[in-house]
Amino acid sequence: MSSFQSEENKRIAKNTLFLYFRQILTMLVSLYTVRVVLKVLGVQDYGIYNVVGGIVTMFGFLNGTMSSATQRYLSFYMVRDDGEELNKIFSVSLQAYIGILILIVFMAETIGLWFLNTKMSIPEARLVAANVVYQFSILSFIMTIVATPFNAAIIAHEHMNIFAYIGILDVFLKLFVICILQYFDFSDSLILYSILICFSVFLVQIINVIYCRLKFKETKFKYIKDWVTLKEMLSYAWWNMLGALSSILKSNGINILINMFFGVTINASRAISYQIKSVLNNFVVNFSMALQPSMVKSYSSGNYNRTFFLLYNTSRYLYYLVFFCSLILFCEIDKILVFWLDEIPGYTVVFIRLVLIDTIIETLNLPISTSVQAKGIIRNYQLIVSGLSMLNVPISYLFLIHGYDVVSVFIIAIIITIMSYSARLILGSRLVGYSIRIYIKEVVIPILKVSFLSILLLIVLKLFILDRIDILGLVILLEVISTLFLIYMVGLSRVERNKFCSVIKEKLK
Repeated sequence: MSSFQSEENKRIAKNTLFLYFRQILTMLVSLYTVRVVLKVLGVQDYGIYNVVGGIVTMFGFLNGTMSSATQRYLSFYMVRDDGEELNKIFSVSLQAYIGILILIVFMAETIGLWFLNTKMSIPEARLVAANVVYQFSILSFIMTIVATPFNAAIIAHEHMNIFAYIGILDVFLKLFVICILQYFDFSDSLILYSILICFSVFLVQIINVIYCRLKFKETKFKYIKDWVTLKEMLSYAWWNMLGALSSILKSNGINILINMFFGVTINASRAISYQIKSVLNNFVVNFSMALQPSMVKSYSSGNYNRTFFLLYNTSRYLYYLVFFCSLILFCEIDKILVFWLDEIPGYTVVFIRLVLIDTIIETLNLPISTSVQAKGIIRNYQLIVSGLSMLNVPISYLFLIHGYDVVSVFIIAIIITIMSYSARLILGSRLVGYSIRIYIKEVVIPILKVSFLSILLLIVLKLFILDRIDILGLVILLEVISTLFLIYMVGLSRVERNKFCSVIKEKLK
């Protein structure tokens, strides 16, 4: 391995550590805030906040597509060290964001407002509060959109320590909001909560913008009439829009369907399950943030073997991480919820277990998508995989109107995720050039071995040992040790185990 690739690996590892440090703190604070918010707001208001905010988020697929395009083009031109081109990319993208902002606000204040007041299942006594929450959700979203190109610049420059610190500040501001709600009495906690969350978003985004203006020359905005660059970025973003839209429909679209058929109480149960999904997904996304700039730079410089190496190893490591966490949660979630929440809404345990299965499979999608983003030719890829994912809403709707239980929605999502992964694997191979045979050898076979043996071992342990132990912490510890042991022995190659041991020995010296 060349010294350049060695340094590249170290930078990815360093960036990943910063992001995981951020994620661990974020996870702990987020899980605590869910407990307190659910207690302070109650199941009904918690469900209202979740589903109303989801309407605004649905319009945000436009923002997400441009964010991906901005990161990609900034990373691409950083390899060429072209400061003028970087400034042009940033300025053009910011102009595009302003246009997107106007469109989103228009849709939110017309279609969204109509849908909230005429189609949503919200108790009449809480409709005014729901409208106030909706307006502050829009305001929060406006601030997030304006700051997104600055955030993209931080990631493209790989300043992951700053990204981590700002993320930590964000969760602690939310914790401060929770403390205000918990220790002071207000006439309507739901409205106050939405106002304070909006203010915390404002502080975080202001810090993002100030840091970028001080550190990155290209973030100085100039009005540029460059229709060629804008058209190129919008063309790239247009096809990414399908992916963002399919993701939004799967999360918030299904949430709205659940509200229409079952009400805000079931929304609260799903919100809790998706809070856990969000924690696991953030581990994956954080790793991807550390990986994507390196993968784009490797591909743009013609180092395809390096790109494939990153794809195979990232797929395995991410799967092991999410599978390890999900397996423990799957086995013990009913007991964990008793400690975590004062009030457990119905269906919560079932929802969480099904969401965990879906999340494990979804983990394999991201490295493939990142490699395709590095290539930049994404039209056919997005048409097919996004088209599959968009089937979640119409198929779920058909099942629900025919009287099927709410659980059917989650099972449909799992089946479509498996189909989507298969399509991504084939299309990614054709576009990027990796071998499916090598992918199966390097990724699929190891993760199947780890999954099968870990599940089998935990079944045996639960039958003969774990079910006889009343201490939850000890049970989880034994499950952690056994699963990590199998990942180490079966999931890693001999070379990887030797490297791991060498690193540990070096750290212990």
